[in-house]
Amino acid sequence: MKLGYADIDNFMRPNLIPGDVAIFGARTGTGKTILMSNIIYRMIAQYPDINILFCSLEQTGNQWFERGQRIHGFYNPGIVEGTELLESTTQFYKSNLYVMDKNRITPEDMRMVIRQTEDERQRKVDLCVVDYLGYWARAFSGEAYQRTADAIMTMKEIAKDVEAIFLSPAQLNRGSTPGSKIEINAFRDSGVIEETADHAIAIFNEDHGKPMQERTGNLRLEVMKSRTGADGVSQEIQYALTSLAMIPKGEYPVFKAHNYQQMANDEVNWVGNNFSFEEIHRKHREKNRDLMS
Repeated sequence: MKLGYADIDNFMRPNLIPGDVAIFGARTGTGKTILMSNIIYRMIAQYPDINILFCSLEQTGNQWFERGQRIHGFYNPGIVEGTELLESTTQFYKSNLYVMDKNRITPEDMRMVIRQTEDERQRKVDLCVVDYLGYWARAFSGEAYQRTADAIMTMKEIAKDVEAIFLSPAQLNRGSTPGSKIEINAFRDSGVIEETADHAIAIFNEDHGKPMQERTGNLRLEVMKSRTGADGVSQEIQYALTSLAMIPKGEYPVFKAHNYQQMANDEVNWVGNNFSFEEIHRKHREKNRDLMS
């Protein structure tokens, strides 16, 4: 399966396969959870029959849904905000996504909720997103490094047993400098991540620490390690600052209904006016009225 970000997907062959574990490293506040939400959205759009389990160990299901609704609204500017957008968002996710929002989950819980998801959907789980690795590691005992080692090795074991792809964001070390190039040794407990994960991808955000009015929305994903040999491959992204969509610069045909990159750029220009999401969504609809008709 493809992540939905073409510059990386084109080099990762055979892309993500059952049993793979991919770890996404970023500093606090860089957008790890939002990236996971974007990957979920883009995978559902690419694979209408995909079955996804999202283990939201940090947010509640309602908090996640509010973000998911913004992303869905961005990709569908013709939908009127309010009840229409709420219903459309629910319809988009309900057949493909199961959200579990407990604070703590043991390996036994993980296997149980995977079975439950498969029983309810009557098909296997294709993708499991665990947000995030540090929270998952709290279910294990020992020192921090040992907990992380046990957590990621158990994640790999479960991924192979249930033949699913696992994605999980992870924190970078506090000592890593914002705005600097990210190396794999900047991942917290990087040794076990480098050894066990099939893919390690860093999220670089040049806006980190800047006030909202000075942000450009420029992000980059960079492959630190991949069993496919795609090390060093990167993907430039335009981030829609209010709608939270992360749009690759270079796009798949399935996402070319509108000029989403221009829409994300528009949000950078509008964000200084402190528009709400509803106002931003309305402005997208007005600007793209000709396209939609």
